[in-house]
This record gives sequence, structure tokens and C-alpha cells, in this order.
Amino acid sequence: ARKGYACGDCGKAFAWASHLERHRRVHTGERPFGCPECGEAFSQGSHLAKHRRSHLAKAAVATVAPALPLAGTRMEGD
Repeated sequence: ARKGYACGDCGKAFAWASHLERHRRVHTGERPFGCPECGEAFSQGSHLAKHRRSHLAKAAVATVAPALPLAGTRMEGD
């Protein structure tokens, strides 16, 4: 594919204008995708999506962990 969209800062070229727009955030520092849970911001929506899964994993551990006995402890009735 012909790469007709070049970055004015570094010269890197892209076949799609949207990819150049995404790349420009490297130079501008723009992070338009913010996490509604913790406020951390990302330059790409896919990075936010991956980050949000970390909140789901933490929530799952917090939900399950209190029900699990600690190693070396006895459950009631043992």
C-alpha cells in the first residue's frame, strides 16, 4: 500500500490518515482515552480497553478471595 500520510515531526509515513492521527499523539502527548475508574489516560482506545480488564481482574479477586481459607488455617467445623 502507498504510504501517503507522513508525520511532519519525524517523517514516519502511514497508508491511512487515521493511523497518522493516532501516531501524532506520540509527539503531542495527547491521551484522550481516560479510565472512568482510576483516571489513568491513554493515547489509544485499545490501550484503555486492555487497562480496564485489570480492574475487572482485581474486582474478581476481591470478590472470591474473602471466601477462600488461608493456607494452614482451619475452616469452621473442621
